[in-house]
Amino acid sequence: MFLFWAIVFAVCGLDQAAKIFVKIIIPEFFKAETIIPFLKITHVKNFGAALGILNSSRWILVAITIIFIAYFLYLVTIKKIKDRLFILSAAFIVGGGISNLIDRVLHGHVIDYLSVSFFLPVCNLADYFISAGVILLGVYILKTEKNK
Repeated sequence: MFLFWAIVFAVCGLDQAAKIFVKIIIPEFFKAETIIPFLKITHVKNFGAALGILNSSRWILVAITIIFIAYFLYLVTIKKIKDRLFILSAAFIVGGGISNLIDRVLHGHVIDYLSVSFFLPVCNLADYFISAGVILLGVYILKTEKNK
C-alpha cells in the first residue's frame, strides 16, 4: 500500500509543481525551447478532456474523474489487488487523475504544457502518466486472462 500512495503523491506532486512553474514563468501560448529537440514547453489552458472532448464540460469531467479515482481506490484498498503491475498502473491513473482534478476544481481548466513535435495536442505529465497507466492496465489484464 505504501508503494501505491508514494507513486500517487509523486505523480501528482511532479505535475502540480510543473504546472505552477509554467503558470509563473511561461506566458500563455508561448513556446519555450528545451534541450530536447522535439520537446517544447507551452502554456495552454484546456477546458475539455483529451483532444478537446467534452470542451467546457467542467463538472461532467470532474464527476467522471472522481468515479474513476474511487473505482481504482476501491480495487486497491477494498479488493486488495496486490499485483505490482496493477498497483503501478492504478497509481499512475489515480495520481494523474487527482492532479488534473485539482486543476479543474480550482481553476475550471487543466494547464497543459508539454508539446512534442510528433504528437499534436499539448499535454501535461498527468496525461502521460494516465496514458502509461492505462497501457500497463491493459498488459495486466492480458497477463491475468492468459494465466486463467
